[in-house]
Amino acid sequence: MFKVPIPEDLRAHIPRKVSELIEFIGRRVREIGMGSVKHRSDVARERLRSFRKLGAVQNIILSELSKSEKALVTLISLGDFYVEVFKLISDLDPTELVKRYKSRKLIAHRIFHECRKDLSTSESVSEAKEVFRKCSGRMISLLKRMASTHNTLVNTLIEVSKMPAVSTDELKVVIAGLPQVGKSTLVNKVSTAKSKVGAHPFTTKDIVVGHSALNGVRAVFIDVPGVLDRPIIERNVVERKALIALRHLADLIIYILDVSPNSYYTLREQLNVLREVVEVGGERVVVAINKVDVTPRDKIEEAKEYLLKELNLGEVVEISALSGLGLERLINEVKSRLLKHGFS
Repeated sequence: MFKVPIPEDLRAHIPRKVSELIEFIGRRVREIGMGSVKHRSDVARERLRSFRKLGAVQNIILSELSKSEKALVTLISLGDFYVEVFKLISDLDPTELVKRYKSRKLIAHRIFHECRKDLSTSESVSEAKEVFRKCSGRMISLLKRMASTHNTLVNTLIEVSKMPAVSTDELKVVIAGLPQVGKSTLVNKVSTAKSKVGAHPFTTKDIVVGHSALNGVRAVFIDVPGVLDRPIIERNVVERKALIALRHLADLIIYILDVSPNSYYTLREQLNVLREVVEVGGERVVVAINKVDVTPRDKIEEAKEYLLKELNLGEVVEISALSGLGLERLINEVKSRLLKHGFS
């Protein structure tokens, strides 16, 4: 039966970093001896030994390059969201990387075959050793020239492999908003998630997933890092990862506003981000004003007026994620929107 790939599958294909690989090659080469093969001359013996060592260097390098290629193919199979996160973290294109690793494998093959010919015609022990030294050096240089890119690949694959798995057949509800507006508290209340809740902004650094059921259909609520009110070019990786989640993950987006007296951000700052979220999500966006139990009524009405006037958003749900106030109505609104968009 076909298994749907998940981020955890990447772990089986994460290659060594270049420095670790070179050390491993060195250890393996030092272990190679003559075995039980007998030859009449020292030159023939050294040719064989050098050939075996060179073959080991080639095999290890090809194996590691193939492993990198397999990891990238697995990453691509995970879907657009994970590919975009990979690009964001690494500034590398996985499709182009696959081509690059294929090219490096061809070069390693060519070096080996050129050097095998040189070894077969070597006329002394020292010449055979020199052929091996130069040829293995060329292969090692092949690795060193791609060290920066390759090590970035390894680090990024490790990060992506830790991300939560989200099935394509689950309804995906993303909880969005600026830091410290109550996203983590909400996702903890309405799903199985155990997202960390703190007293300061930027507590959520990773995407957190919790499951629930809506109309008998399995749904996943996704708590993403807070997005700040500033141009995308100025946003850090955490903030941009949140926008990727909105673009590639969400069947529905719940955008949380906090207009309470202790809010870290002004209504204007929160509306600026909401405007961008609406551009991404359109009718998939549900707006919820949080902490209404500690917010003066005039502040709530002011926010609703701005939402209607500036974004033409008349349907707003008032909640308190902490106390549970209004959450039933919010879930009903989520169900209604999902049914409207064909999820039942």
